[in-house]
Amino acid sequence: IVPGAARRGRAGADPTCRLAPNAKWRAGAEDVGAAVHWTLDNIAKFGGDPQRIFLAGHSARGTHVATYVAQERFHAPGGHSLAGLILLSGNYDLSNVPADERYAAYFGSDQSKYAERSPFTGLLKTDVPIFPAYGELEPPFLFEQSRNLIAALEQAGRNVSAIHLPGHSHISIT
Repeated sequence: IVPGAARRGRAGADPTCRLAPNAKWRAGAEDVGAAVHWTLDNIAKFGGDPQRIFLAGHSARGTHVATYVAQERFHAPGGHSLAGLILLSGNYDLSNVPADERYAAYFGSDQSKYAERSPFTGLLKTDVPIFPAYGELEPPFLFEQSRNLIAALEQAGRNVSAIHLPGHSHISIT
C-alpha cells in the first residue's frame, strides 16, 4: 500500500509481475488477478473502499491489466470488481504486434494464437470504464495501439475519456 496516498483519502498498491522470458503468456494477467484479489480482500483494513478500485498499467503492465479486465478467465468468481481501468501505452491488439523476439518471449512463437490472447475485443465488451493515455513521442507502434483502441471504443458506442500528452514519451507519460 502506498502510504502518501492514504493521507489524501486514497490508497494505492504497486505490485510486481513475473517477467519474460521466464514467465510466459498468462503469467502477467494471473499476477494482476492475484493483486486485485489481494486488494479486494485487504483494502478495507487500510481504510479503502473495495467498490472504488481503479487498475492502472503502463507499457507491458498496461497489456497485462488490459488482458486481466478483458478476459473473464482471470476474474474472481464474483467478477472483476473494478471501478475503472487506466491504460498507459500498452499493446492491446496483438494481431498487430511486430514479429520479433520480444513478443515471442512472452506470447509464444505461434502468432496464430495472438488474436485469442489479445485483450482488444474484450476491452470493447467490458463494462469497466476505460481511460487510455498516451504520449505524443511514443514509438509509432504504441502510438497507433492507443489511437486504434480509442477509435474502436468510440465506434462501439463507449463514452471514452482519453488523453494525448503533447511532448511526452513512452517513459515520461508515467
